[in-house]
Amino acid sequence: MNSVTYCFGRYVAVGDGGLGLSSADGVTWTKASPLLEGVLRGVAASPTQAVAVGDQSNLQTSANALTWKAGSGMGAGNIWRVIYHNGRFVAAMDGGVGFSDSGRIWRAKGIGGVAYSVIGQGSLLLAMGSGDSASQPAVFRSTDGGDNWSRTIPPGSGYLAGVAYGNGVYVALGQFGAAFSSIDAIHWTARTSGTSSAIYDVAFGNNVFVATIAGSTSVLVSPNGTNWTLQATGLSGTYDSIVFRDGLFHAAGTRIATSPDGIAWADHGSPSALLIGVEKALG
Repeated sequence: MNSVTYCFGRYVAVGDGGLGLSSADGVTWTKASPLLEGVLRGVAASPTQAVAVGDQSNLQTSANALTWKAGSGMGAGNIWRVIYHNGRFVAAMDGGVGFSDSGRIWRAKGIGGVAYSVIGQGSLLLAMGSGDSASQPAVFRSTDGGDNWSRTIPPGSGYLAGVAYGNGVYVALGQFGAAFSSIDAIHWTARTSGTSSAIYDVAFGNNVFVATIAGSTSVLVSPNGTNWTLQATGLSGTYDSIVFRDGLFHAAGTRIATSPDGIAWADHGSPSALLIGVEKALG
């Protein structure tokens, strides 16, 4: 599985091979009906609609998180992530970003590179990705809800895949252990992450940033977005994606685990052979 969200009173997970699962308790899972198609990498929900996105512009929608139908995609590229912010869906994709009020009708917008992730902070939209080459880090910024975008190329190499905001600081992390921080989302300072592996995701909660390392049983922890510490989870799973909700960090990869601080972790098993992404959106 590649992503899981919470909507309509149940958890919803999507992944490779069009697999879609739903669960009322996060323990017992049921396959979606009908089975979805293609590789799905992200899922998010509004109060009335769930949207799953994936490779080759794959897009699926559901009004109850149980039955799904194919939606209209945006070109031929991959759609990497999707969020619901300020009353509409925003997707990070190969061609830039995509927008939809309903989750069914979309419009795509080029922003000068590939977007792998996106967050919203009030009227600010911030996307992370790559610029003129696949390994050139790029930050894309919009202050008007996505109509106009500016691009910043931080120093160094490695695409950016994860972004988070906390205590007045933005952090961005990615390929080759790339790490940056900013207080205004305009000027970015390179930081030392402590790893040369790809960092796929980062979240903030309980006054700490926690980031997941691709294929690793360890995570990165920072109290300020500047200084990072490599922290072993003590668990057997590897974790690629993370969010903070309800007082806990929720990490997913080969297994699902939770932690209040990024240091002490509890294992919760896995609803499938592989979970690569986790996102919990209130529905």
